[in-house]
Amino acid sequence: TGDLVHHRVQVERPAWISAFDIMPLVSLETKKALAERAIREQALLICVHNTFPGVGRLREEGGRRTFVPE
Repeated sequence: TGDLVHHRVQVERPAWISAFDIMPLVSLETKKALAERAIREQALLICVHNTFPGVGRLREEGGRRTFVPE
């Protein structure tokens, strides 16, 4: 097990893979799928490694994803 992301930029740019991911391609596909689901369901994300506030939602506008703190 592990964290999905270590920084909110990894939510915005899932291709930025951590050097600690031992299965980078699986990680990339998983992050893409979960980001799409979070956008579709307007899910509240809790990113404990982020600076305050580490809680927000992922939005997509014009093909660009951004983490919007709440």
